[in-house]
Amino acid sequence: MHHEDKAGLNTLLQRIDGLRLGKRRVAVIFVTNRPDALDPAVRRRAALRLSFRRPSDEVRIEMFRQSLAD
Repeated sequence: MHHEDKAGLNTLLQRIDGLRLGKRRVAVIFVTNRPDALDPAVRRRAALRLSFRRPSDEVRIEMFRQSLAD
């Protein structure tokens, strides 16, 4: 990992931890198509992990039909 990447990761982790110390409840959402590439320190802070598979051709067609009905 390059120095800039490490610095960015450290800043991200500090900000996440800072949010956890606040009095408000906050949701932080990370979206990636490469979950295995996430740093373990980021993954450890996740309370919930959701995975979505690509929709099938039939599902995509139905989504377009519903979205573009007009």
